[in-house]
Amino acid sequence: MPMQTTAEKPAPLRVISAALGQWVERLGWVWVEAQIAELSRRQSRVFLTLRDTEADLSVQASCTADVFDVVVPPVTEGAKVVVRAKPRYYDRRGSLSLTLDRIRPVGFGEL
Repeated sequence: MPMQTTAEKPAPLRVISAALGQWVERLGWVWVEAQIAELSRRQSRVFLTLRDTEADLSVQASCTADVFDVVVPPVTEGAKVVVRAKPRYYDRRGSLSLTLDRIRPVGFGEL
């Protein structure tokens, strides 16, 4: 249902941001095709920047080292992958990220 706002009765930014988070949460787990643009490992987590294979769009993602370490063959920057991801919207920062629980390599592409 659309939010009821007007110029005279605007919604506070915190309300809009919370509503965005609720909508993103409803997506649940999704399979996503992307290319790994950047990759870094810090202790027990792996952080990735995933880039769309056709559009100029990227999203931050992360997974546990356990999820990353079982990928065969191992993936590196530039690899095309299919990942199972849970989208998350952080309303305080207004940012979107993906939490990954599976990574499947599907080829190597150009950045």
